[in-house]
Amino acid sequence: MEGKTKPLLLCLPFLLVSLVSLCSVEAQPVMPAIIRGEVMINGAPAPVGTTVSARMDGKDVESFQVSKEGSYILTIEGSLEDTNKTIDLYVNGIRADAEARWLSGGLQNVNLDVKQPGNEYLFAVLIIVILAIIVYWLKYKYK
Repeated sequence: MEGKTKPLLLCLPFLLVSLVSLCSVEAQPVMPAIIRGEVMINGAPAPVGTTVSARMDGKDVESFQVSKEGSYILTIEGSLEDTNKTIDLYVNGIRADAEARWLSGGLQNVNLDVKQPGNEYLFAVLIIVILAIIVYWLKYKYK
């Protein structure tokens, strides 16, 4: 019996080291993905206070308030299961044409440019109202 247990006792330290190293691999922390870049609205640098947000699997995962005109940075936590998932980026709730991928410890430069409706719609409505008033006035003036 003594001859059979000696090889097992010699292998025991190697088995313990293997088990400990296996446990330590699983315990390693997952690093967040970092996405940064320029952010533009209608071709101009986004002003301070602009919100840049990220969604993964349809869920909001990170939001950032621009503190330096025209630039943003997002730090997005995730798990190894999130590797290579698409991250959709939004500026003031408007989806940007650019997207990123979640990578543990990854740093990606993604520049954003969105078209935000402005006064051009108000101007168009104003022109239509003025034309309607002129047509109404002309119709009753020559009646």
